[in-house]
Amino acid sequence: MLLQAIILLGFGGTVYVLVQSIRLSWPRLAPEDRGLGVFWLLVFSFGVVLLAYLEAAFWVGAITLEEKCIRTRGDIRLPNEKIQYKASVEYEKILEVSIIPLRRDSKNRNARFSRPIPYLCIAKSRGRTLFALHFMSSATVRSMLTELNKRCLAAGNDIAMDVDKLMSDFSKARWATKE
Repeated sequence: MLLQAIILLGFGGTVYVLVQSIRLSWPRLAPEDRGLGVFWLLVFSFGVVLLAYLEAAFWVGAITLEEKCIRTRGDIRLPNEKIQYKASVEYEKILEVSIIPLRRDSKNRNARFSRPIPYLCIAKSRGRTLFALHFMSSATVRSMLTELNKRCLAAGNDIAMDVDKLMSDFSKARWATKE
C-alpha cells in the first residue's frame, strides 16, 4: 500500500511539473520548480523499479503443479534473505503431505524470521521437501492441495491426503508463534 502511494505521488508530481513546464515553457520555470520536478520524477522512477522487483520476487517463488511434478523456481532475494530455494518432487515419489510452521528456510537452515512461516512439507523416500506458503491465500492453498491430490492419484500414487485437515493445519501454521 505504501509503495502504491509513493508511485501515485511521484506520478502525480511528475505530471504536474510537466504540465507546468509545457504551459510556461521550461526556461521560464523558477529553479525551485525544476528541482521539484526532478524530485518527483525520481520518486516515481524509484517506486516503479521497486514495484517491478517485488512483483518478480513474488512470481518467481510461486509453486507450480506441472504434468509430472510439483515445482518451484525459488525466490530471487539475497542469499541471507532467501526463504524458498529451487525444489521439485515427482508425484509418484510422494509418501506424505503435511503443513507445518517453521522459522527456517526451505533447505531447513536457520533463518531470521520473527514468526514461523507455513510450509507444505512433502515427505519422500529420501527426506522431505519444503514449499513456502507464506504469500498464498487459503483459497489458493485449498485449490492447490485438491489439484495435487488429483495429480497424485492420476500418477498412480494412492496417498491419503485429507484436504480439510491440511487446511486446518494451514490456518494454525499461518498464525503460529512457535514452531
